[in-house]
Amino acid sequence: MARSSKVAEVFATRADVVRLLGDIGDNGVVAVLELTPTLLEVEEAAAWLDAQDPAMPRQGHSQTPRVAQIIEIADRDDEEPQYLR
Repeated sequence: MARSSKVAEVFATRADVVRLLGDIGDNGVVAVLELTPTLLEVEEAAAWLDAQDPAMPRQGHSQTPRVAQIIEIADRDDEEPQYLR
């Protein structure tokens, strides 16, 4: 049980954010890192952004507030969030 706790506490690095969220610009990367997200949270946000099924948010999958903030930052320049397309 302690092992999964340690995995959840691995914080995302700049390289993780760029690798998972793509080109969100330096300001976007800094904004995400200021949230001090875990690697799992950035991975979850990337999964929401990359979801092929636009119904994903309506199928009982909920976001944590931090994941929602990461998605907002990553999608800031788009008119419509990717997960709604």
